[in-house]
Amino acid sequence: MTEYFLIYDSDEPISLGTDNSFGVFWGEQGMTALMKMVDKHPDELHKVVIKTDKGKKMSVSEFLSAIAELKVRV
Repeated sequence: MTEYFLIYDSDEPISLGTDNSFGVFWGEQGMTALMKMVDKHPDELHKVVIKTDKGKKMSVSEFLSAIAELKVRV
């Protein structure tokens, strides 16, 4: 199981959601915020960092690749 957090422009981390290791990513408030940002402010995505509960940092595109094979539930 891996938990992901959204960090935008050095703000406090917001929970994106959890990969439950059963093929499902359970999105939380950060996932909704990320989807809104993609739709309304894509030019701001370079300020976003995704961090896992294990401390790994990744870009938005790396995060999306990591969950690409999962069913996303928001």
